[in-house]
Amino acid sequence: MREDMVVSIVVPVYNVYEYLDKCITSLIEQTYKNIQIILVDDGSNDGSSEICDKYAKADTRIIVIHQKNSGSVYARKVGTKMATGKYVLYVDSDDWIEKDRIEKFVHIGAEQNADMIYMDGMIKEYVDNSVLCLSNVREGYYKEEQVKNNIIKKIVDLNVFYKGNIRINLCMWAIKKELIQKQNKIIDNRIVQGDDAISVCACLLEAKTVFVMKECGYHYIQYRNSSITCRNSNLSNIENELYYLWNNFKLIVPIGEKEIYQVFSVLMNAEVAVTDYSIFFKRECDYLYPYSYVKKESNIVIYGAGKLGFRLVEALIKNNDYNIVAWVDKSTNRVTVGNYKIITIDEALKLEYDYIVIAILDYDIAITVKQTLLDKGIQEKKIACMDAKAISDKFLCMKDINIE
Repeated sequence: MREDMVVSIVVPVYNVYEYLDKCITSLIEQTYKNIQIILVDDGSNDGSSEICDKYAKADTRIIVIHQKNSGSVYARKVGTKMATGKYVLYVDSDDWIEKDRIEKFVHIGAEQNADMIYMDGMIKEYVDNSVLCLSNVREGYYKEEQVKNNIIKKIVDLNVFYKGNIRINLCMWAIKKELIQKQNKIIDNRIVQGDDAISVCACLLEAKTVFVMKECGYHYIQYRNSSITCRNSNLSNIENELYYLWNNFKLIVPIGEKEIYQVFSVLMNAEVAVTDYSIFFKRECDYLYPYSYVKKESNIVIYGAGKLGFRLVEALIKNNDYNIVAWVDKSTNRVTVGNYKIITIDEALKLEYDYIVIAILDYDIAITVKQTLLDKGIQEKKIACMDAKAISDKFLCMKDINIE
C-alpha cells in the first residue's frame, strides 16, 4: 500500500457543460484519496467554468486554472506544470473513469516505479452500447531495448487500417512528472491534432522503463455530437500540423526511414480522414480511397456515423463520383450532415446498392461490423473495408498536401 503517494490528474476543460459533472464526480469519488485534480478551463463560455469553481470550493484537492482559449496542448502544459504528484495522468473532460482506476494504478502500476505506465483497456461509450478495446501487448515490465522493440514498434500495425497494438491516447498513460514536463517543451502549442501521438512517442523515446497493466477503467465518450462537428477542417492548418508532425515523428520513432514514412502515413491518413476527407479526392484514384475496389459511379451504403463516417459523407456530398444510397449506423440518432437521415442496416438492405462501405476507423470494431453483415447474408465482395495495401500503394505523400 502506498497511500502517501500523490497522483496528479490533469483535465483540460472547454465547453463540456453537459458532461463535466460526471467527469469530475468520477475523480473526486476515487477510492484512492491522495490525488491532486487540476482543472484547466481553456476559456469556456457555456457554464463549464462555473462548474469547475463549484467543485473546487467543495474539495481542497481540486485546483482550477482559468485562461483564455489557447488549445488543448497548452492547457495540458499549464496543468502539468502545476502537478505535484510523482505521476501525471490525463482525463478528457467529457470522459469518466471507474472509481478504483487510480487505486489500481497506485497498487499495481506505480509499485513498478517505471517511467511510464500503460493502462490497457479503453471502454468506448456509444449511445446504446459499450465496446471494450484491448491492445495487443503483453502485461509486464519493459526496459531499455524492450521499450523500443516491444512497445514503440507496436504503435501502428502496417498490415491493417487502422489498428494500433499500443494506443497513443494520453488518457491511457501515467507518466512521471519530470519526463512529461521535459517533453512538453518540444510540443508546439498550435497543434490541434496528433498531439497525443507526439507527446506519448516523445516520452517513450526518453523512457528507460515501461510497465503495461490491464486496467480497463477509462470510459471514452463517442456520442458527443460536437466532437464531430467542431474539428477544424481548414486545409492550411492540416498542412502545418502534418509538416510539424512529420519532422518530429522522424526523430522519435527509432526505426528505418521507409518504416517511419509508412507509420507516419498510416497515422496521418487517420488524422485527415476524421478532419477533411476531401483531401483524399485530390489523388488520382479510380476508387474511393482507401476502399480499393469501390469504383467510381458505384451506389454505396455508408456504415458508420462517427467521426470518419461524418467526414466521408460530408466529402461525398461535394463529389459526384459516388452515389450514397443510404447512411447506416447502429444508433440512428447520431449527428448528420446534409439532408441524410441515419437508418438501420435492415432498412438499407431493402435498397439497391453495389457496396456497403464500413466507415469506422477502429479496426477491431470494423471487423465486428463486417462479421455482422456477413451473418445477415451479405456477400463478402459487397462489403468494403479500408485496405492497408491501398495506403501502401498510395501514401499520403508530402506533395499531396504541399509539404516539402
